[in-house]
Amino acid sequence: MENISTSDKETSGARHSYWIDSATHKPQTTSLSIDLSADTCVIGAGIAGLTTAYFLAKQGRSVVVLDSGEIASGETGRTTGYLTWVIDDGISRIINYYGLDGAKLHVESHRTAVDIVEQITKDEGIDCEFKRVSTYWFSRKPKNEQSGQPDKEVMKEYEAMLKVGMNEASIVDSPPFAVDNGKCIKVPGTGQFHSVLYCYGLARSILSMGGLIFTNSRVTQWKGGKEPFAKTIDGYTVSCNHLVMATNIPLQLVTTIAKLEPHRSYIVGGKVPKGKYEWCVFQDDSMVHGKPYKYGRFTTFDDTHDILFVGGEDHLVGFKCNFDDIYQHLETWTKERYPDIEFNYRWSGQVQEPADLIAMIGLDPGTKNVYIITGDSGMGITHGTLGGRLLSDTILNIANPWKDLYDPKRVKIKAFPEITKHLAEINLQYKDYLKGGDVPDIEDIVNGEGAIICKGLKHYAVYKDEKGQIHACSAVCTHLKGQVRWNKFEKSWDCPIHGSRFDPFGKPINGPAKSNLKEVDIHEIFKK
Repeated sequence: MENISTSDKETSGARHSYWIDSATHKPQTTSLSIDLSADTCVIGAGIAGLTTAYFLAKQGRSVVVLDSGEIASGETGRTTGYLTWVIDDGISRIINYYGLDGAKLHVESHRTAVDIVEQITKDEGIDCEFKRVSTYWFSRKPKNEQSGQPDKEVMKEYEAMLKVGMNEASIVDSPPFAVDNGKCIKVPGTGQFHSVLYCYGLARSILSMGGLIFTNSRVTQWKGGKEPFAKTIDGYTVSCNHLVMATNIPLQLVTTIAKLEPHRSYIVGGKVPKGKYEWCVFQDDSMVHGKPYKYGRFTTFDDTHDILFVGGEDHLVGFKCNFDDIYQHLETWTKERYPDIEFNYRWSGQVQEPADLIAMIGLDPGTKNVYIITGDSGMGITHGTLGGRLLSDTILNIANPWKDLYDPKRVKIKAFPEITKHLAEINLQYKDYLKGGDVPDIEDIVNGEGAIICKGLKHYAVYKDEKGQIHACSAVCTHLKGQVRWNKFEKSWDCPIHGSRFDPFGKPINGPAKSNLKEVDIHEIFKK
């Protein structure tokens, strides 16, 4: 199955996710075409933005939601859609950074997020395939390297779980795989759902309570302070008292972004015989060791098959381009454990890894009345949910025990080495300006692909569409002037500096960049 996108507004990559393809009954929305005012303007119609808007609307506050694409067309629609409080970076590491009390709050907030999703689906009658399942945390090491006992890192994580009150966790002989990875941790009662259907349900509820949602309304200007506002590319303005940026990464220069590492994460999906395998969430311990990890879950596909999704192989945005190898690795790993899988999906998503391990949710540092939700790591669904509750409580002046933990202004000295290392890595990427292009001339670009071409000291991002028509832009990212790189799989220009991404024609599809790549007159540039 070629899950190729047919619209640049449906999703943030050339490949559709299963969730985008299978979602039905999308609420009808239009783009913003008048100036408006509201108590709160939310930028982003993914799970974080919609959850914030939902809780505010429930309390009678006027809310306007703006999105550059469609509802859940960003990273919410490209997730695997599992819901867990089994922290992917490791609870033992959270204890090391935030102490036992901080780690308890962190786990509690994610556990509460799963409960919130379940309660909202019941209260609002949202049919989004919510289901409670167990999560398995297992060692990436094979069984023959574990001496018949739990791997020491698995045991360390299990002990950390017990310290933070996860008494439901237990050690079991193996995860439910054809390949036995040895003893692992089992945590019952975690969850999964259809992320896009859930967001459609949230959107319908917001609209029914008088909230407004405008899609295809990209915000290019905003301001905090006494009179916050958001202005779209079409020139229409929403004036407000509070402005929320629920955009995966804030639309800012460096304040919070310096603490984040943007990563691409990859997902394969395939059909398996219906009912043959235990439905569960599974994840290995590789994230604890700073290595690309594996995670996955099941859902219903049709009358005879379930579908299994496996993700991982994360890397910094723009740092790798051999996508076939990445997907082949995921499929080989999955096939070893589920031999009868028939693959029919491949897609990727973007996550923001915080240097100090947990998300940043609260007032945007250095501003007034502007709030952010970012740094979701691999747990954006629960972070988006708990972030929506936390920000709505903050705006409503309701005390919330998670506020200090997630404060974007926090400073963790233990994160400084990681921040320094990341800054050094991204600064090295400016050396692209000293390199030649990907190909020497336009004739070397095949239809449907893009490449960097150099003419003198200038670098150009050149895309040749399926009909052979040439589209050229400056290769300079409009955020902090990194040089973009062509992402062959998702058909996008990706910046390795702070993770901005642009469609083949130079329009932003991932922040922090807000404006298009500068269009170039190809006749002038490539004249003989």
